[in-house]
Amino acid sequence: MNNNKIQRSSKLLAICLKILRIVVFIAVGVEISAIIWLAAVSEDVISTTIGSIHIFSPIVNTADYSKSELIAQFCVNITKQSIVIAMLFLAGAIFKDISREYTPFAAKQTKRLKAISKLMVLLAIIPASVEILMMQILAPTVKVYVSFELSFILVAVVFFCLAQIFDYGGVLQQQSDETL
Repeated sequence: MNNNKIQRSSKLLAICLKILRIVVFIAVGVEISAIIWLAAVSEDVISTTIGSIHIFSPIVNTADYSKSELIAQFCVNITKQSIVIAMLFLAGAIFKDISREYTPFAAKQTKRLKAISKLMVLLAIIPASVEILMMQILAPTVKVYVSFELSFILVAVVFFCLAQIFDYGGVLQQQSDETL
């Protein structure tokens, strides 16, 4: 009875993560479209249009951004979202396998958790690096203030610890199966 509950909840989580992955993928498409649009129109059209639309950020007035800064910000967002899509894909695969096989302690789950941990470190480092690079290419005279997300590194450590726990659980599972 308990196994069925775990399998059902794992299947539900796998579906939810797939839906979330699709939503983030659509957001990436919208931001790529925005970059193409920004590259095609003049600075005057951009400031007028963005001044009347407040979807980019509820906190910051995006009308104050230059064309180059907006393109750089969209590139950073695409980078972040691409890494998140990869993490959602791995997490979905974990839950999909658990819903089929029940055991979360397989070696492939440990590898996936370690991969999520590595992607989390990349999520802390790569977007800031992309922002610096894009601003140097698009607007070298603009001062760039970036911050690295150190909290993501802490989460990466937690995922790595989880992977180690799953690895140990796999060893215990194997010993239990050999005993029977």
